[in-house]
Amino acid sequence: MATINNSSVVTVSSAGVTDVAPGSNRLHSVRWREATTGGHACVITDAAGVVLWSTVAGGANYVEESDLQKKWPNGVNGLKVSTLGSGTVDIYYETLGG
Repeated sequence: MATINNSSVVTVSSAGVTDVAPGSNRLHSVRWREATTGGHACVITDAAGVVLWSTVAGGANYVEESDLQKKWPNGVNGLKVSTLGSGTVDIYYETLGG
């Protein structure tokens, strides 16, 4: 993982049940890019399955970015990309307490 402005970034191109960033993390931002089809979804959850971020592509070549630092100021437990219809999602986060 690369470090950008004191944050780590993980790039995910397929959904899965494994934490892409296990442990306690402060979620900074999400960027979903290159979605191929309108209606495709991207959903990011914590380890317990609580939805932290979700969106639906409005069309081909869809890109969306969200700043989430204020939404989850105390951190989250684990990060999973539970749904990714197409494209790639970059998750910027900071590992807490360690």
